[in-house]
Amino acid sequence: MSHSKPAIFRRTGSAVALAAVAAVAVSACGSSSSGSGAKSNGVASKSANQILSSAVSAAESAKSLHVAGAVKSGGESIGLDLSIVTGKGTSGTISEGSASFKLVQVGGNYYIQPNPAFLLKFTHSQAGVQLFKGKWLKATSSDANFQSFGELTSIDGLIGSLTKSHGTLSKGSTSTLDGQPVVAVNSSKGGTVYVATTGKPYPVQLSKNSGGQTGKVTFSQYNQSFTISPPSSSISIDQLQKSG
Repeated sequence: MSHSKPAIFRRTGSAVALAAVAAVAVSACGSSSSGSGAKSNGVASKSANQILSSAVSAAESAKSLHVAGAVKSGGESIGLDLSIVTGKGTSGTISEGSASFKLVQVGGNYYIQPNPAFLLKFTHSQAGVQLFKGKWLKATSSDANFQSFGELTSIDGLIGSLTKSHGTLSKGSTSTLDGQPVVAVNSSKGGTVYVATTGKPYPVQLSKNSGGQTGKVTFSQYNQSFTISPPSSSISIDQLQKSG
């Protein structure tokens, strides 16, 4: 096997993963289990910075969550659909337009299963598509090409990406999203995060509609049970690169 084939793994770790992290950094959305009849948690009376701080603390204390949604930038849509369990791992799908791959992070390893469109985009050949079609590819967490996944495979990393370089914050109005009472916090950089005003002050929605970027991502299923396990068989990327 030539060195050109393993190159897709290096590009996987840098291009799509970083794009997905950028998507999360500009938009996220979620839900709290409390409805409109629940008692106020008092977060709406705080300042914008205090509201965001409360939301970050609440989300980071969760044992698990589900994040899903998409952001369109430069004509390309970056999507996430991931379940994250603290101390156990992550599973789901990351997409860039029609190209996507399943992702499982567990036991100190990353496993990806690219779809044909993803394989074609990064191998530029039907031979590459056929070679890896339906296969799970494995990399260790120490692989520098996959370290950018770290912000997607832990709750702390994911929430950290939300609060990175948010600009000046201002408090918006209260409203209801999908039956959940929320308060808005607006960023000078064009994003809005909605925080639950009943139950725990979880992030409920952070949307983006400026600078050529539009979209949102949902956070939901806080503290619910998810089963995360590695695929039964996989191909070691490290071994492929060594044999290339």
